[in-house]
Amino acid sequence: MVSRKALGMGCDCPFDSDELIFAAQQTLSISECELLRNEASSLLSTGEQYVYTLASTVREVAVHQLPGALEWFNSQGLPRLASLAALCFPSVVSDPTELWVYDALIINYDADSFELPHTPVHRDSSMITLVIPLASQHEYTGGGTYIEAIDQTITLDQGCALIHASGLRHGGFPITSGKRWVLAVFLNPTKMPLAEHGRRFHNRATWIAQTLYGEVLGRRGRAPEKHVLDERERERLEDELRECYAFALEETGGNDFEIFVNVARHALKEKKPEEALLLLQRAADLNPREAIVAIHKGLAYEQLGRLRDAFDSYRSAAHLNPRNPRGRLNAVELCHAYGAASVLGETSQGAADELYRFAEELHAAGELK
Repeated sequence: MVSRKALGMGCDCPFDSDELIFAAQQTLSISECELLRNEASSLLSTGEQYVYTLASTVREVAVHQLPGALEWFNSQGLPRLASLAALCFPSVVSDPTELWVYDALIINYDADSFELPHTPVHRDSSMITLVIPLASQHEYTGGGTYIEAIDQTITLDQGCALIHASGLRHGGFPITSGKRWVLAVFLNPTKMPLAEHGRRFHNRATWIAQTLYGEVLGRRGRAPEKHVLDERERERLEDELRECYAFALEETGGNDFEIFVNVARHALKEKKPEEALLLLQRAADLNPREAIVAIHKGLAYEQLGRLRDAFDSYRSAAHLNPRNPRGRLNAVELCHAYGAASVLGETSQGAADELYRFAEELHAAGELK
């Protein structure tokens, strides 16, 4: 049970129940799991990869790249999984045959190839997500799907299925040894629900912002790589960006914290830190556990010259998400740029000790030279 508010869809949310997470036993047979992972492993061994999650700590291939897996998926896998999705979410799926595949991936988490292989917390660009482990739990340690709204990691054995609304923020929890394989399937209904329009406006705004400013997520003191645009095109995109953000907020009823963060990010680009702080407080009210909100608060405080408040925000971000180095790095870089004494002032020894610990952790991880 998860409040539908976690989806950020507003009053037009098509899910009519707070039952948004399901587990199904033995959805795929052991032999089906082996077929999928073996073919994926063979393709990965050639150096071929598919880029979908953009996570640098996993490897993935698309089902459409694998002839055997694709034949199985079209004939057996999709009908079975679509029927399962319809059973779980009848308000979204009236007919399983009306579901289409946004994408289907086989993801490999390999502790021998990456340090703490995982996928960051995110939302999927679909309505329904299914995640099916293709390896037995005794083949790796750690792993599972972390669901932010319930602050829990769900672990299932080989062939079982986790089904959840794609709008729930989730991520692949790190493994510490062995190899984990999962099949991830993303499904959409043929008729897009009204509530999805807000997310589409948001996606468009995100693309425009990246075109204008480059992709910078809570980084301080670094100039992003920008696309070369003439003044007329830049003004047109800036106007469209504001419109898309406004439509996204309207369509979601102000219930999506990520939109507030991105509008605040745009305000910071325009050197409007007071406006950004108001927007970030709205985001924090909706999602108090998200580190990226605290990181952007720190950036706003920096623009206002409130250096100690900026440090405390970065410090808070580091505590909220220890796996994301950005809070620690921003705190250390802030003190390096202005001097630790200027930032911390008359402070407790605890803040200074934590600054030193942040620097040591970043050095050990190769994030700071």
